[in-house]
Amino acid sequence: MESWKFHGLSTYVDDGTIFATGPSYKIAMDCVAEALCSVTVWLTCNGLGIDLDKMEYISFQPPRANLNYLGHQIHTLRLRLPGSWVLSLRWAQSVCYLSIHIQHDL
Repeated sequence: MESWKFHGLSTYVDDGTIFATGPSYKIAMDCVAEALCSVTVWLTCNGLGIDLDKMEYISFQPPRANLNYLGHQIHTLRLRLPGSWVLSLRWAQSVCYLSIHIQHDL
């Protein structure tokens, strides 16, 4: 897979995580969209797919974040996937990854 800047992919058996960072929510979410598109293309080319029902989205911010700089929290993430799919993910306050529960307010 090509080199990604400001985002990455972590996998374990059949679980995966795309994580991204950026100076604003919008920039980080654009990185997530780009990464998910790349992963979806790779999976499709290898006869695999993503389970849309298991997808979750969570984001974090520093405790004293300047919202003028960071932007407002994105509560619904809309992504266009290959094949003209439009995926809409609601922001979750907590997610479970590899039996570890992670909350948005760390």
